[in-house]
Amino acid sequence: MTTPVSFHWHRYRYLPYEHRLAQREVEALLGVKPAEGEAGLTAVVRRVPAPALLSRLTYFREVRVNGATRVVPTQARLEASAAAVLRDDEVPSLSRQSTRYSAHGLHEYRGKFHPHMVRAVGNLFSLPEDAWILDPFCGSGTTLLEAAHAGWNALGVDCNPLGILVSRTKLAAVRVPISALMEETHDLIAALSRISQGIDFEVALTRAARKQLAEEPLRSALPNRDYLESWFTTSVLAQLECIQAHIERMSHAEARDIARVVLSDCLREVSLQDPADLRIRRRKDPEENYPAIPTFLTTLRARVEAVARARELLPGPRGVQDAILGDSRGSVPTAGARRGRGFDGIITSPPYATALPYIDTQRLSLAFLGLVRFPGIRTLEAELIGNREITQRQRVEAEAALRLESDGLPEDALALCRRAMELVSSPTDGFRRRNVPALLFRYFRDMRSVLRKTLEVVRPGGFLAALVGPSRTTLGGRELAVDTPALLSSIGEHAGWEQGETIPLDAYQRFALHRANSIRTEALVVLRKRRKA
Repeated sequence: MTTPVSFHWHRYRYLPYEHRLAQREVEALLGVKPAEGEAGLTAVVRRVPAPALLSRLTYFREVRVNGATRVVPTQARLEASAAAVLRDDEVPSLSRQSTRYSAHGLHEYRGKFHPHMVRAVGNLFSLPEDAWILDPFCGSGTTLLEAAHAGWNALGVDCNPLGILVSRTKLAAVRVPISALMEETHDLIAALSRISQGIDFEVALTRAARKQLAEEPLRSALPNRDYLESWFTTSVLAQLECIQAHIERMSHAEARDIARVVLSDCLREVSLQDPADLRIRRRKDPEENYPAIPTFLTTLRARVEAVARARELLPGPRGVQDAILGDSRGSVPTAGARRGRGFDGIITSPPYATALPYIDTQRLSLAFLGLVRFPGIRTLEAELIGNREITQRQRVEAEAALRLESDGLPEDALALCRRAMELVSSPTDGFRRRNVPALLFRYFRDMRSVLRKTLEVVRPGGFLAALVGPSRTTLGGRELAVDTPALLSSIGEHAGWEQGETIPLDAYQRFALHRANSIRTEALVVLRKRRKA
């Protein structure tokens, strides 16, 4: 006896790769290849699938079994919760895909990848609920939070202290007692509303207004004050100090961290930095004041409410997830993964070679939160894989090693770096372009180190799935294409992994930075660890 199952698309527009991944998810979880229908996919199964299995699917609005039983996947409900458009008796009806559901929206983080991809990859590999996942470039915790949603155990590692703070705060947001979070958020909003009542934030604050806001003094001095005074007007800094003073009074540590992270995400909008620029560049026509307190109150209320709505849809805390400040080029902690048997897999989005100025986009947050003591910001930036900072001495040493390198990197990676050296023309290329060959070489060697170290902590038969895209640059007046997915796949094989497959994806250009850096496509690079003989 067979049973028909239909999988219905959302009403919003999909990218082609999402349709392809959805088909592969169904095939991986149900063991049948679905057919395309008018409104989604259809399949005929020999055994009626359990609702819990169907609820794992990523890209469907609803699933119908035998034309009657309806299952709404958890992912669809989470997306709907972000827009507050879902009731218990409804199927989600969304006009656009949501990526800021649950705690994903607490803090923007340039370069983070699509949370749907994490769930989809887990389904492609049929990960059980108690699986152990590693993200060696966890950033702001996209993989970790999705692991918490799915019930997987997960460990994230990153060199950036802001990413670790945001990751841990997102994880705390889905575990903190919701009554405590809502009560403390309500009290904070009420206190800040009261103390700022009657203040006109459209103009520079008077001395009396600043005194009014300073009613509750900071318990500890604001870190990096000299640096902050150069990027915030006196009126805005008075508002930020007022907010911080009231956050310090919150009694619940997790609620306090959530408020701090949300405040961090508001800083660019009320600073003298151009919010639309990835680099640290000043606004062309700055105002004397920006409404920091109203902006924070509106943002905090919306994001905490989004977390609360998502929490209603999720079971209690499952699995263990954590983020650790560290460098995946060194030893990668196993954190008890599978009692020492290793991680089941890696789901990550590694940095691009010279593609994103990560630290420049986060300087204000790093300074305000006291995560870096200025002027030590350059030291932190130099530690990140893919950074653009390199000294003359380092460049010369890298170029010398590149000329001699024989067995440390595969030939295709070496050939690209050497081609870059041939193209560089000193009279026409500035110092940044002259640095490119050495930066590419350093990036590939760093990624080789990560691939070697992570191989050691993945169980035999485990996998690595890395979302990355190609880029291009101009050297000596000639365009140089950098096929990062193919090169990382080759480096991975050279490091001991077995090549799996490379799944092409259509780039979702959510930020103008993708257009500026010529990222038009991305790919999911899949590698495997050999099983024991």
